[in-house]
Amino acid sequence: MRSLYIPASIGLVASFVFASIAFGSVSSAHARSRASLISIRQQQSSQMTTDKTFKGRFTLLVNGVIQDSGTTILSPNEGATKIVAGQQRTPVLGSETVTTKKGTLTFSFRGVSIAVNNPDDTKDSLFNESGTWRVTSGSGAYAAWTGKGVWVSVSTPSTEYIEWDGRVTR
Repeated sequence: MRSLYIPASIGLVASFVFASIAFGSVSSAHARSRASLISIRQQQSSQMTTDKTFKGRFTLLVNGVIQDSGTTILSPNEGATKIVAGQQRTPVLGSETVTTKKGTLTFSFRGVSIAVNNPDDTKDSLFNESGTWRVTSGSGAYAAWTGKGVWVSVSTPSTEYIEWDGRVTR
């Protein structure tokens, strides 16, 4: 009777080992394609260049860890300004391209810009902007990235600070 249990036990163990290998390969492939949290922290000049873009520098964090850094080119467009409850609001949309030694990542964005008037009329207004973004293309290490998120920007007369947060699948 005992001799029947040994082949059955060996068969059960072998089945378990093969199933573990099969599920392990699926879960490692799944882990590679799982969404990651990203944050692109950007600083750029508030002055538009002659080619109607804003240029700056950024740091890329993936799941809270710095992964890359490089340069940015932001190409904005503005809609018609409206006054809402006394606030000056302007729709904004455009594209952003970040470039590193590892590749490029381009995304589209849209949102709203709100002027924050300075109490001192001799000084420029500040602007608070926010909205959503979506990856449109990538190259190099970023070629397979897809994703979307939210962004927020605060600007002074000389510098703009933008944070793009969201999820990407790599």
